[in-house]
Amino acid sequence: MAYAHRSPHSDVHVIETDAGYECLSCDLAQGGRTVVVPTIAEMIAHLETHRRAGHLVPDEAFTWLREDAS
Repeated sequence: MAYAHRSPHSDVHVIETDAGYECLSCDLAQGGRTVVVPTIAEMIAHLETHRRAGHLVPDEAFTWLREDAS
């Protein structure tokens, strides 16, 4: 499932895979590498770090992650 796609309204691309939750070509990672975390809580924390850095993260990404966690 995709939680966010890069667009004029989003600086992140977040998906769920068999490996966990991935932030593809992450602007926070050295060299724009993909960040993989095993839990929804960790991805939410990661996206909060993006927002603190001034990156655009759609509210829906948080909503959908929290819905999937419950």
